[in-house]
Amino acid sequence: MKNCLGIDIGGSKVRFCEQHGEQYHFSDFPLDSSTTINVLNALILSFISKMNTLPDSIGIAAPGLVENDTLLYSDVLPNLSGWFPEEALAASCPIRMVNDAKAALMAAVNDAPNNITCAVVVVGTGIGCAISTGQTILEGAQGWSGELGSIPIHVGETVSTLDELASGSALLKKLGYQLQDLNSDTLAKNPKALEEISSAGKMFGLGLATLVNLINPDRLVLGGGTLRFPGYIDAAKQSLAMHALPKSLDVCQIEIPVDGQTLVAKGAAQLAVSITPSIKAGTLL
Repeated sequence: MKNCLGIDIGGSKVRFCEQHGEQYHFSDFPLDSSTTINVLNALILSFISKMNTLPDSIGIAAPGLVENDTLLYSDVLPNLSGWFPEEALAASCPIRMVNDAKAALMAAVNDAPNNITCAVVVVGTGIGCAISTGQTILEGAQGWSGELGSIPIHVGETVSTLDELASGSALLKKLGYQLQDLNSDTLAKNPKALEEISSAGKMFGLGLATLVNLINPDRLVLGGGTLRFPGYIDAAKQSLAMHALPKSLDVCQIEIPVDGQTLVAKGAAQLAVSITPSIKAGTLL
């Protein structure tokens, strides 16, 4: 049995996912937008050094534009732009990297019928999306499809992106909270916070309606930590119902899986499982 490691690089944390057969084990470590390539490399190598068995393969999911297993650009983690993990970690096992939403899609469609169109939207620090038709993931010209958080939305006299209006980082900025201080009880007692969350949820619903109207999916899977904000998903669903084409929405099954916060990490682990074994020069430690 292969010993596979999935790594979910997020705006506020890195989540390691050790997969052994059907079993997953998760470990989280904090990150922030100032994290550098050297710091991240050291964190990954430190974690691997403590594993009971070195991984046979590693799958990495990261926010931003990924091409040829390189993170070309990340607005969530700008200091990681240009990161090529296989070279940076001097890997003795194969490493592959994909965009985080595409990793979530891999996990979400693992047991789906082959003939459906599925979209996965992950809303955390930023908002990402991935789409598959049958067993084929929509990549785009450079593999950069799915940047839902970058769609422009006109509000008043200003054009903003969906990320700026509805993402977790945008909400924290508006609310004046640090992520580690955030909890549902605190928010539930703050009417202004609930109003901001509802407003962000409505904007997220506009993004979802745009997606449903464009691609007419059979299945829409939602994941990410921002869905935990009280009232956010309810406002999003109301907005989606108001602005999506009724016929398209009628045939779209909307799912919020209980493991939605771990979809990306599971997808990264599944990516590792799919890697063909090979012997590589170098050392991982």
